[in-house]
Amino acid sequence: MKIELPSGAMIHLDSAEELETALRVLQGNKLVSKTIDPTAKQADEEQRVRALFQNINQNARKFLVTLAGFPNGIQGEEFAEKSGFSSYTWGGTMGGIKKQAELQSLHRESFVISEMRSQQAKRYRYLVPGPLLIKFEIELHKITKKREDKGQIAMGA
Repeated sequence: MKIELPSGAMIHLDSAEELETALRVLQGNKLVSKTIDPTAKQADEEQRVRALFQNINQNARKFLVTLAGFPNGIQGEEFAEKSGFSSYTWGGTMGGIKKQAELQSLHRESFVISEMRSQQAKRYRYLVPGPLLIKFEIELHKITKKREDKGQIAMGA
């Protein structure tokens, strides 16, 4: 493969190992890599979504279960009342979902769409379940129920 550098120079590489070495040299051995579940890219979508649901913590599962009950979306204040989650905790919860989604080569927005909206002078957060949350809602309920039955508390995000 050929890679053109910003300076205009060309590098010819024959393997992924050569690419990694070239990147290390170009970045001064400060190559940053994300830890990706090696089977994530090979697994089908359903397996990756199931892994995400299993790996997120109990609060994140409750957050997703509650959000799935509003397929057309819900204003943040109303969601906070119905779910029992303070809006101050959403960032951490969605951050945990995002982290686990990335480990499974997925995107947080496939599960939670969060946007700021305004109506006249009032600004508010609006939450909508993403397409994968809607598609695999039944699987989420099964995993949540199974964890509750076993009394397991998931650690991590």
